Amino acid sequence: MKKIFSIFILIILIAGCKKYPDDAKVPHFRTPEGRLIDGSWVYGHVYNSILNTVPKNIGESRISFEKSKVFIGNKFVPYLNFTGTWKLTNKKKNLVITDDKGNATEYVIHQLDINFLDFRSDSLEFTFKTTLH
Repeated sequence: MKKIFSIFILIILIAGCKKYPDDAKVPHFRTPEGRLIDGSWVYGHVYNSILNTVPKNIGESRISFEKSKVFIGNKFVPYLNFTGTWKLTNKKKNLVITDDKGNATEYVIHQLDINFLDFRSDSLEFTFKTTLH
């Protein structure tokens, strides 16, 4: 019984390790890829640090990450409004999104919980909330 309990505690501790700086302090039983593809991500916030602005009238913008590594940006003008590809790099700490013209942008993931996504480049910060499929 003690052995089973010890194994259970070890699994909880390993699963509960935070991968990203702003992750919630709850155990994650899904891989980062699994959390990305779990839902359709709805626009929460964009901040452009170079222009010191927050875009207005983005509306019902969504992004999604498909299991086949297809990225879909829907009505997210002027940002991420294309269909392209995605991949995780740097031990799954970075997200690379490549647009339909082959231009790749690398973002640092700051938070990836089951219902919240925050990733940033040198000049842009994106936050999204999820709606599960």
